[in-house]
Amino acid sequence: MSSQRLIGIAIALLSGSVSPMLYAAPAVLGNSLSSIISDNAMSNVRGATMANLAAGNDNLQANVASIIMSPNGQGVNAPDAVVQKNQVKSGSPSVTSQSTRITGNAFNNTTGILAINQAAGSANRESNQLGIVLGAAQPVTNAVLATSLPSVSGSTLNKTIKEEVTSVAVAATAFKGAGGIAQVNQVSGSGNASANSFALGVAPGALQ
Repeated sequence: MSSQRLIGIAIALLSGSVSPMLYAAPAVLGNSLSSIISDNAMSNVRGATMANLAAGNDNLQANVASIIMSPNGQGVNAPDAVVQKNQVKSGSPSVTSQSTRITGNAFNNTTGILAINQAAGSANRESNQLGIVLGAAQPVTNAVLATSLPSVSGSTLNKTIKEEVTSVAVAATAFKGAGGIAQVNQVSGSGNASANSFALGVAPGALQ
């Protein structure tokens, strides 16, 4: 990739429109939990698209993004982790079906940064991370997840519930024409942990 191309990507991400983060309230339908992004949701968006959707209990989700271009050739990441914890009312009926889905034309022709977290179930944790620095790079690392999200207790980690049905799906029609960096986490069940990490560091003088 040429130096001109790298600069173009960074400028496009910084100058694009930024969509608000999307949060979904827990959806309990009978014995089912569902987190769904459908139709034309968040399509044709340019810039940064960050979405956290959770259905269930005690799910933790975070989006982290940092793009720094310093004229003096120095760059330092300053990530701001957005952490969401959801909780449904106690006494909810036993859940036997949990699903996360991205369907329809969701995210079609969306460009820039896409950071999507979907969860259906309980005690799940998800994180998206990004670091782009042009200069002396100090990129975001996987340590961000450890410091941003508390650990899942051993009693719930990858816990299997009898007769529980879980599913995740992304339709073939979703993300068509999308470009940039896409980070997507989908989990259904209990005690799952999923993370995405991206870092690009360019040394001083590399783009001259």
